[in-house]
Amino acid sequence: DNQATYLRFILENQSSILYDLDYVSFTYIEKKKKRNRKYNSVNAGYQDIEPRIKIENSTIESGKSKVFSYALPLYSTAEAGVLQVIFREKAGLRSISLDIPFKKILNSTLLNHQNYGK
Repeated sequence: DNQATYLRFILENQSSILYDLDYVSFTYIEKKKKRNRKYNSVNAGYQDIEPRIKIENSTIESGKSKVFSYALPLYSTAEAGVLQVIFREKAGLRSISLDIPFKKILNSTLLNHQNYGK
């Protein structure tokens, strides 16, 4: 909607070990054009984002899945920019990193609050 960007993730623990989510980060990465018109992530700009809504129950049992929902402040970046999302496990080495192209965010469906949840 015109207030925020809403994200919903389903994390499925396919391992035999409990996954205890400790840290979730959101970073907009704006890739800057080089002279030859290709994008370069080395010359990128970074903007860390703090979510406004966070689901706290973060333990995922083996073979189970859990839904996590977030609302991020609206942000505009270059067409080649991405929203990088990182889910990190507590006291563990497992992490999940996703890059969502900004084009996908721009082309997403606007939320109609009257029909939400129906």
